[in-house]
Amino acid sequence: MKNVTISEVAKLAGVSTTTVSRVINNVKTVNEKNRQRVLEAIRTLKYKPNVSAQRLAGSKVNTISLIMPRFEDMFHSFYAIEILKGISVMVEKYNFDLLLHATDFSQIDLRAYDNMLNITQSAGVLFADTDSNLAILERLKTEEIPFVVMNNYIEEPKVNCVGIENREGTKNLIRYLIKLGHTRIAIVTGDLKNQSARARYYGFKEVLEENNIKPDESYLMIGNWTKAFARKAVSSLLGLEERPTAIFASSDEMAYEVILTLRENNMVVPGGISVVGFDDSPFSTLSEIEITTVHQPLYEMARESCEILIKLIKEPNTPPIKKLLITSLVERQSCKKID
Repeated sequence: MKNVTISEVAKLAGVSTTTVSRVINNVKTVNEKNRQRVLEAIRTLKYKPNVSAQRLAGSKVNTISLIMPRFEDMFHSFYAIEILKGISVMVEKYNFDLLLHATDFSQIDLRAYDNMLNITQSAGVLFADTDSNLAILERLKTEEIPFVVMNNYIEEPKVNCVGIENREGTKNLIRYLIKLGHTRIAIVTGDLKNQSARARYYGFKEVLEENNIKPDESYLMIGNWTKAFARKAVSSLLGLEERPTAIFASSDEMAYEVILTLRENNMVVPGGISVVGFDDSPFSTLSEIEITTVHQPLYEMARESCEILIKLIKEPNTPPIKKLLITSLVERQSCKKID
């Protein structure tokens, strides 16, 4: 007689394999109706969990999964480091384990997600990205797995999230440039499929429009978050007949590359072109000319997100929680007033 699989139990119970695994492991966030259906299917099929699952049965699941986007030079990334620092403090405080998944959200599908959660048996999930797959979030809600999305304010009522005021932060930054007399302002930004890139781009355009400045299409450098793209964008801008007087790079790392490329082309910052960034990362102070930027509280966002998730794990009936953290302008040396 062949061994019964967890997939067969899930099919008979009318639930996913993730739910079956969570019932086996006594995760309390599974609703009672689904729990009883799974237990009945286990009895009917005489399913026997494997030894490791049996060891876990009846024990408390104390693992939090952190799902992050996979990107260039990930573990030298200011974003990734601040997120990991903030979460690590909280999991240590509350005696949880942390399991990191780095993935490409444009490629992940529900089957890959199910495999991920079946392996980890997570008590809850943190998404440290800005473009969480909505189908995956729906699955999490269906499976009653607590989750929090970071760096994205999602309007859907039942989604727990902690976002950052990317748009407002950008608007304050561009207003600052306009007060210095700049009207020919270029933007160098990542793919607009990315929520942070979109928010910063539309914040940029909104302030230009409110000041009756028509955005010059040749000043809109939209590509990706890489150093290579930042350098390519600067080369394009310097090739224009009418160059911008200021460049907004939508991350400090890109702003740093912008300044390096300008200098390689014998341009003075801020004398020839002013440059601003976003993040308030170490890149903003690496250059001889420190970069005016926007501080975003990534560490605080990670801590708050993790604390909310742990509350949801411990108190499953907690109403959805949404927070939006403010940014602040950090004025340094990379901008000059013009007549």
